[in-house]
Amino acid sequence: MKRLSLLLAIITLLAAAPPLLTAQDKPEDQFRVEPGRTAAEYYNIGNWYAERDQHFRAVAYYKASVAADPAFASAWVNMGASYRAAGRHDDAVSAYRSALDAGFDENFIYLNLGNALLSAARLREAASAFRTFTTLEPYDPDGYANLGIALFQLEEYAQAAEVFEKFLLLDEENAYFHFQAARCYVLLKRFDDALPPLRKALELDPNVRYALLQDDDLKAFRRSPQHSQLHTETRIQPQ
Repeated sequence: MKRLSLLLAIITLLAAAPPLLTAQDKPEDQFRVEPGRTAAEYYNIGNWYAERDQHFRAVAYYKASVAADPAFASAWVNMGASYRAAGRHDDAVSAYRSALDAGFDENFIYLNLGNALLSAARLREAASAFRTFTTLEPYDPDGYANLGIALFQLEEYAQAAEVFEKFLLLDEENAYFHFQAARCYVLLKRFDDALPPLRKALELDPNVRYALLQDDDLKAFRRSPQHSQLHTETRIQPQ
């Protein structure tokens, strides 16, 4: 009898849970969403699928949630996250902006929006979103890191270097961003300014020497007296 009760309990639990996909996930418009649920119920089911990396199915439920309540900002946010995870970056941007329109007021939304814009190669818009985030969260290094990357890709090297330096005030042990700051200075022909971040990058990670010797952006630096000076200090093979 106990065994039968346990079996019935398992069957009841499985029947109550949303079904798992047995095939590859499909675009959200191919999924049927059962009618008659509340916005919160659709939202929770969407989260259930998102946690299992079934992002298009999750989006279908987030869409049902905001159809039931367009002001449900968290559903828009999670829809954006699922779109990003599925590689639909422009759709993620639209979802994040809808979250803002719905009154979502947690600052991280601007970081998420910027990341989606950066992935969509909408660099100027990404930089704007990251600037907003750094204004709201001036002690969060992620905003400066991503803003610097966007500015670097826009070839605005002076601004990128300034932003990377702000990042390094908050996370001075990050070899990668010391190297990124140095790349900016080299591309600006400011070789003396490139020396301190290069020294620090090499101190933190000796493998930076391989990037220093191979990175195309540093060709001019490798022919400079400053590179010879760095070689003398660190025994990097000059080219």
